[in-house]
Amino acid sequence: VVVLVDTRPSGGEVRVHELYGGSSVAVAVDPARAEGARAAGAAAARRLGAPPAYARVDLVLLDDGWAVGELELIEP
Repeated sequence: VVVLVDTRPSGGEVRVHELYGGSSVAVAVDPARAEGARAAGAAAARRLGAPPAYARVDLVLLDDGWAVGELELIEP
């Protein structure tokens, strides 16, 4: 299951956490971003030898498209 959430900072802040005025908004699934998230999950599964039970993929938009900024496989 792929769920896309955009996180945005507030004003001149760079941190997106709600504590600093940031917001998180569910957005429609964009095929390019969903494919990037799936590819990151598949790469983790190959490395681990099994699909992870949980994965959060943070994507960042670069000049040439979406890139993985962070792949989290455990939730603290």
